[in-house]
Amino acid sequence: VYKRQAYDAARPLVIDPLLQSTYLGGAGNEDVKAIAIHPASHEVYVAGFTDSNPFPQMTGGAIPASAGLVSFVSRFSADLKTLHQSSYAQGSPSTSSVYDAAFSYAAGLAIHPTGGDVYVAIGDTVSRFNAALTTISATAVIGGAASTAVAIHPVSGEIYVAGTTTSATLAGADAGAAQPTYAGGDDAFVSRLSADLGTLFRSTYVG
Repeated sequence: VYKRQAYDAARPLVIDPLLQSTYLGGAGNEDVKAIAIHPASHEVYVAGFTDSNPFPQMTGGAIPASAGLVSFVSRFSADLKTLHQSSYAQGSPSTSSVYDAAFSYAAGLAIHPTGGDVYVAIGDTVSRFNAALTTISATAVIGGAASTAVAIHPVSGEIYVAGTTTSATLAGADAGAAQPTYAGGDDAFVSRLSADLGTLFRSTYVG
């Protein structure tokens, strides 16, 4: 049943609030799995899967050539009118397989609230790009994991990664963890790392 909603006649009436859309991709297949907004520039970052080679705006990127990689991260202007930069992104070579989506696709994306660095999670790998996506300063591997989400603590800057695992030997899941042992099937997990990705403080199973 349609019901007419009242509105403030003194204000402009916007029928379609969509301001801008854009395509992203090459001649192959693409799928965006994550999106984040830079806290200072308000530029828009997206990450996901591609089998296009070439992919748009890769020149100057941290990893400008595909070499069989299937993940990407891209940086748009805030108004989505300009694609500034893209880079391929790489998971752990031992697990980055086109046949295993959880380990192949960039599925988590977060931007440091003060430094502006961009963190991308792919399978058991988390990489730290600069805001321009032209360099990678650090990479960490969380053995036995498939990461699907990443977030940054607003005060400490520490990195939290979450996802799924079937491993009984998850890196960092020691006796001090909330759930230190694998319960079976597909367990969730959460890991806590330093902002520079140099230290894995803790992991825990959830499930």
